[in-house]
Amino acid sequence: MTGASLYVLDKNTNEVIADTISDSKGFCSLEAGASPNMSAVVSIQMLGYKKRLIALSKSQTVENLGEIMLVPESSKLREITVKSTKNIVKFSGNVMNFDVNSIANKKYMTTSQLLQYLPFIQVDEGSNKIRMMGQDLVILVNGQPNAYYNNPQALNNLPTEAIDHIEVKLIATGRYSGKVMNIILKKNYFLGWNGNAGINGSRYSAGGNGHISYWTNKLGIDAAINYNYNNLPGHDYQQILSYKENTNVQQNNNLKTIRSSGSFYTSMFYKLDSLNTLDFNWNASPSFPLRTTSGTNIIISDSTLKQTIQYSKNNKVDKNYSHNISLNYTHDFKQNDRQFFILTNYNTAHDNGYYDFMNTEEPDLPLLRQTNENRNANKEGTIEMLYQDNGNDKLKYDAGGKVIKRWYNNYNNQETWDYPTPDPVNIVQVWLSKYNQTVSSAYGDIELGLKKFVAHAGLRFEYESDHYTMPVVYHQTYVTLIPNISLTFNANPHHLFILSYTRNVQRPAFDFMAQATTLNSAYIKDSGNAYLKPQYHNNYALQYYGSFKFGRIGLNLGYDKVNNGIEYSYYSVETAGSLTKSSTNIHDMSAYTLGIDLDIPVTSRFRISHFSSGSLTAQNSGIYHSKVLTGYLNDKVFYMINRKQAIILRVNGYTANVTLQGKEGGRLSAGITYSIYAELSREKFPAQFTISITNPWYPNGTPNHSLLTGPGFSYYSRNYAPNAIVGIGFNITFKGKRYHNKTFEQSKVINNADIKQSE
Repeated sequence: MTGASLYVLDKNTNEVIADTISDSKGFCSLEAGASPNMSAVVSIQMLGYKKRLIALSKSQTVENLGEIMLVPESSKLREITVKSTKNIVKFSGNVMNFDVNSIANKKYMTTSQLLQYLPFIQVDEGSNKIRMMGQDLVILVNGQPNAYYNNPQALNNLPTEAIDHIEVKLIATGRYSGKVMNIILKKNYFLGWNGNAGINGSRYSAGGNGHISYWTNKLGIDAAINYNYNNLPGHDYQQILSYKENTNVQQNNNLKTIRSSGSFYTSMFYKLDSLNTLDFNWNASPSFPLRTTSGTNIIISDSTLKQTIQYSKNNKVDKNYSHNISLNYTHDFKQNDRQFFILTNYNTAHDNGYYDFMNTEEPDLPLLRQTNENRNANKEGTIEMLYQDNGNDKLKYDAGGKVIKRWYNNYNNQETWDYPTPDPVNIVQVWLSKYNQTVSSAYGDIELGLKKFVAHAGLRFEYESDHYTMPVVYHQTYVTLIPNISLTFNANPHHLFILSYTRNVQRPAFDFMAQATTLNSAYIKDSGNAYLKPQYHNNYALQYYGSFKFGRIGLNLGYDKVNNGIEYSYYSVETAGSLTKSSTNIHDMSAYTLGIDLDIPVTSRFRISHFSSGSLTAQNSGIYHSKVLTGYLNDKVFYMINRKQAIILRVNGYTANVTLQGKEGGRLSAGITYSIYAELSREKFPAQFTISITNPWYPNGTPNHSLLTGPGFSYYSRNYAPNAIVGIGFNITFKGKRYHNKTFEQSKVINNADIKQSE
């Protein structure tokens, strides 16, 4: 009998120890890995047959069950009416559990689309991030970080049918200073050959992705690839008012960016025995962007009312590529939910850029030309050891240590020709920047469950050593204690309250510390700051998540206090009305935040999801003081037309992060996606075809603007982000052979949309 399911169960706890499926000849075998004194039973199940239980002998390590007979089970029903009351989300302690298998048409979707259907989850395709309550989520797969499956775009290579369930840790821990999403995969889904593929395209872009794997119980190999091509136009306007120079500089720029990028990923796991596993991952991510900027500059002198027209052009070519290698070891203890990990990771990133800038005045009189060659070579190595014990509902704990070593190197060769006289002045400047950083940390967590309460305390100790050797020489060390404390109250599986304090550290990126000064446009320069210091963020929050008959509600009330905050866009005025953009540490920043999340299933086919947040932010640098209200909006409407068609309407609006000298203006976008589901070939491979329409009222692009002020100047900018109104996509999932025998799933899972439901 083909496709019969066999489960080895602990007779006392009814927990599944191992499972398998019979092949085309009705044969199967499995290794249970149970302890010698455990009472075990085998459960044999098949659609249309009665379940059969067979007890196993404690004294036998190997047991042959022989030929097993199942009794048919059938009955004739006149009419069936099913009313679904299953809840897609449940709360257990400080963990939110999502039953993704209850989502209709799951098998046709990509993983990022599946995540959009989950309550309280926001998928931001623009930033390629997954968020909850406006906070970025750390993504784990089977409890471990993955260098490839860490964003929505890469997750589309993961078949949705491979996902058993998804859980989100709603509090910060000693290991992670934020919420964590853990994607739990089905144990035996990848046995044999599996794969999926997808393509997409729009007016300005095209891309594709694919995944293939072959697993046995002992060894597994995966490979994935994705490619993206973008041909993006753009336009921006900038105005610089210099009160020091009495000038008004207006820049109109047309932009053209062509980018080819992608990534390749391969992984392998090898099971040493039933308790020890090795896994290896490697991925490479090349990118080749070419950007051309041409513009017209109008300079007006307020003192003489003289007007000058200039023309500029900037061609910039970048070649970026990175490699990431990880080797991990996992030991599963015989006691349930106890594990020990050794995690290693090594990453290299190279960025080779070249630009040629020319600024001229009528009639074709050269004013300035500058060429720049910029090379970055960055490396990072990590080793981490972790022990965790989650086997007791009343007491859970973990302890670990981690060492990160980073090497940063930057070479910048800049050549400038200045034409104030008939004989141009040639200036050659070379910047060399070298920076090494070591971060050593030890952390631990303990979680205590007391009836309906869960108390959690996490602590991380960090020692950071920074060595800057070129062009300046200095050594700085930081010793930091990072506590994370929370108290959770579970009124019942449908209502959850969390009171928490969270602290984290944000270290400055090396790109903002390299000392080189480069031209962004004719009158705006970029410059690094080698003396940037880490930023410390403290958050106090009260969270509530509830599930009612009419829907689900989430609330987040928070207070944030930032010390030594990093401002990455700090402008200062130079001579001739030009600006220099650099980075700096501000004194402090504080904000009050309110987040609201609503998810309302109006009918079995129609659902509304809403998230909004608002923040009142105050900043103080000693010179600047500002108070600004910012907000974020994410609305989705889901309508399932029938089993084969669905529509998603989405609206996103936000005001970007507040800067020290001003704030960026808001942006609003909306779109609709129409999906058609089908099963292709005799094997009934699930496939999906999508058509998306985005911002039809913005044919020239989505507008955005900002206004900054400082001593002696004001700076206003307005740009249009490219907007492809219509986009199409197609994806398909393949289910291949297991152990060289076809074992396609014959049983059908009944989803809510597959049958007529009573309201």
